[in-house]
Amino acid sequence: MDLKRYANQNIWVSLLRVFMCFVVVQIHFQTLECTRPQKFIHFFDELAVPCFMFISFYFMGKALLNLDMEKFKSRLIRLYAPVLFWNVFYFVAKNIINYACYNELYRTPRCLAMALAWSNFDGLASQLWFLMAQIFDLIAIFIILQFGKTDKQKILFLCTAIVITFIYEYWKLFLEFFLNGPYATIFTIARAMECFPFAACGVIFYWLQKDKKIKLLYFAPIITVVLAVGAKFFTIDTSGWSFGYNGLYNFFLTLAICTFALCLPTLNSSRFKPVNIAINWLGSLTMGIYCTHLFVGWILDIISSFNMNLFPNRFYRDTLIFDAIVFIIGALFTILIKLLAQKTKWKWISYIV
Repeated sequence: MDLKRYANQNIWVSLLRVFMCFVVVQIHFQTLECTRPQKFIHFFDELAVPCFMFISFYFMGKALLNLDMEKFKSRLIRLYAPVLFWNVFYFVAKNIINYACYNELYRTPRCLAMALAWSNFDGLASQLWFLMAQIFDLIAIFIILQFGKTDKQKILFLCTAIVITFIYEYWKLFLEFFLNGPYATIFTIARAMECFPFAACGVIFYWLQKDKKIKLLYFAPIITVVLAVGAKFFTIDTSGWSFGYNGLYNFFLTLAICTFALCLPTLNSSRFKPVNIAINWLGSLTMGIYCTHLFVGWILDIISSFNMNLFPNRFYRDTLIFDAIVFIIGALFTILIKLLAQKTKWKWISYIV
């Protein structure tokens, strides 16, 4: 495994990715808020997905602004490959295990078809709605940028789209158009819309940072924190369909966290090289952990259901220890898949994690 390529990556972004990935794991296993560490991690519940969206589109900023069709298509494939593979994997594996344990199928082929279209069908790889939302936002941003001839015009169109999105949320127009549709459809489209401002801001911040267009750019984290505090008292009311990612408070707080990580100085000196490699390598495993953590948790649930005394109480769901076990197993699973891709002719496997 070639680890040298991780030496010069942004260690702060990787730390953010690892932490937010753990936040997502504890969200999905409904960890309690009894202790101070649990309460601290729960504070980031509604910020994890927006941060991932911002970072993802920040690193796509150059390709999008250049309207690079090849990289655009490559990114679409990179996003949909895990949706395709893991939904089929979850479908086959869960049906086999469920039939062996309970003598009944877990989900029908119709459920699989719905999952492959929207990646949000309960019981399969429903966590991968995030990748489908990225695909929708990636297509939307690529289309919007077509209208601008210069980078400034493109950024202006993106800013306009962000404003329109907030107006759309404020007036709850989503309810008028999609309320009566299938929930799997509503779920993914609504979340894609809520995440659009974060994705667009990732591209905008790349544009601002690439040529240092604003001298006070490194004050962005402070400015956005101030705006977030102010927005706390003017949160957009979208009760009834919100998934927690909208509102000006979450918007500015996400910008503060992401810009802070991107503005911190990199640790490129030789004495920090091992640390850089280790953390950036761990950051590269987050996609695989995200794709596999629900399956890992499901298997642990089945094991514990057959032997209630197998794990101490503190190792069960609702605890951070359980979340950490799932996180570590997911990381080991991801490492195994990456090694398999390198040591065999199945290079396509690297696209699924």
